Amino acid sequence: MIGVFLMLASFMISLWTWLAGIRPYVMRSGETPVTGANWFASAWADWQQCRDHARKQSDPKGLQLSRSFLLGQLGFVTGFVLLLCGV
Repeated sequence: MIGVFLMLASFMISLWTWLAGIRPYVMRSGETPVTGANWFASAWADWQQCRDHARKQSDPKGLQLSRSFLLGQLGFVTGFVLLLCGV
């Protein structure tokens, strides 16, 4: 049950970070947001553009957005592993 809760919470955090943070950041930075085959591919492509642009410009806000998205994704994977283990 903990795994399911962690997966759900991490998914919602990652989705919110992407829609409310990373996507607008990429559009404001002048980069072209990538529309992938699904939301997952678009989110990861935008994350990569956000991280690359923030590193080039030494922008702490962009780096924080990319880190929070990555932590959300790692939380989802951790929740999935816990779910497989029966926790």
